Amino acid sequence: MTILIAATLSNCSILAADSRRLNVTQGTATEAVKIRQIAPNLVAAKFGYAGIEGDAIWEKIMALPPETFADITELLPQVSEIGRPIYEERSAWAHENGFGDYGYTLLLASFDDRNGPGIHYIDWKMDAGVPASYFTRLDGAKVIAQGPNGAQQTTHSAIERSIRLVGQQATVTVNRWVTEVVGWSAAVDPDRCALPAYVCVVDASGVSGPNRLTGHESSLDEVMVLL
Repeated sequence: MTILIAATLSNCSILAADSRRLNVTQGTATEAVKIRQIAPNLVAAKFGYAGIEGDAIWEKIMALPPETFADITELLPQVSEIGRPIYEERSAWAHENGFGDYGYTLLLASFDDRNGPGIHYIDWKMDAGVPASYFTRLDGAKVIAQGPNGAQQTTHSAIERSIRLVGQQATVTVNRWVTEVVGWSAAVDPDRCALPAYVCVVDASGVSGPNRLTGHESSLDEVMVLL
């Protein structure tokens, strides 16, 4: 079980994930960075099937022409088509081998001059691979999560607790938000989810991270961004 969380705020987007990578056939777990930078202002993480077959989506995305990455709204439909046969093959494999359908979801965080900060997801199991996007410019601050039952509500509540006033401006304390949510997920399913967490912040200057968070960072290490 992975926990992925993302937010689109006034001047940036955020993507974070836990770090436990479970091999379901061998029953072993290792630490892994689940966030990939796929363009100068775009990061993504995957929920669901892993292994060589499940991870094939990354190589296929990176093989797209460079101009494809200029506009996230044009990129997502192509990614949707890339992921569909991978999900169908992995789902069939899971059924044939007595495993449950783990699903296949891509969560992305972006920033571009046309759209500003945005978060996006493609869920091939629940939403038939139809891309969905939320841009601060259009939607206001938005938070989404993919993980154990209760992940969405926990993520919303945690970001509210992480808000701090700096002068007259509301900010989000990113490290606190991320470690609280990932720590909660690890308590719910300790065999499949664990700290450390990794987080990326995407803004007009590019991508910061992925930064590793253990939950023991001091207040001096805190990353604060405008709500």
